[in-house]
Amino acid sequence: CRPIATRDGRILVPAQMTILDASGKLYQPPRAFTYTAAVVLIGEWTPDGSIAWRSSPRVAGDEALSCRGMIEPTLAQASDGRIAMVMRGSNSHDEQVPARKWISISDDQGETWSEAKEWGYSDGGLFYSPSSMSFLTRHSSGRLFWVGNLTPENASGNLPRYPVVIGELDPESLGLIRSSVVTLDVQ
Repeated sequence: CRPIATRDGRILVPAQMTILDASGKLYQPPRAFTYTAAVVLIGEWTPDGSIAWRSSPRVAGDEALSCRGMIEPTLAQASDGRIAMVMRGSNSHDEQVPARKWISISDDQGETWSEAKEWGYSDGGLFYSPSSMSFLTRHSSGRLFWVGNLTPENASGNLPRYPVVIGELDPESLGLIRSSVVTLDVQ
């Protein structure tokens, strides 16, 4: 989970955190090995040259759609200043639950985040993606790209972790541009 620097000079570190239940024990839904929420650590430079850190509110998942919550977030700042956070989820080998990536958007430099929703193509279609880490990155041209796994059929938990693809994000919808997706590796 690579940190980014925003245009206004903040340092944003994508992270995940465990959640405690009402009794103070680690929360673990019935089908989950672990359960986490995504957060962003926000760092700002202080006059003495140190960094003051605070955390954004949690971005939680719907455990019926991602039994392990939101995992391994990746961040990128769009050309209009919004920040996209793409997260891994998990269907925990339940073929009735679609395996997806999830997205949350911040309009205020990482202070607050939208509710996590299924992430898909810029044309509104959805894709399957196993519970695997992915990566957002900015090209020198200013365009945003995503590197991750797309599967032609519903994935099963963490598998398969191929093919590996790269695709461009639409600057308006922040969805993946279907025609831009290129397969990098098939195993």
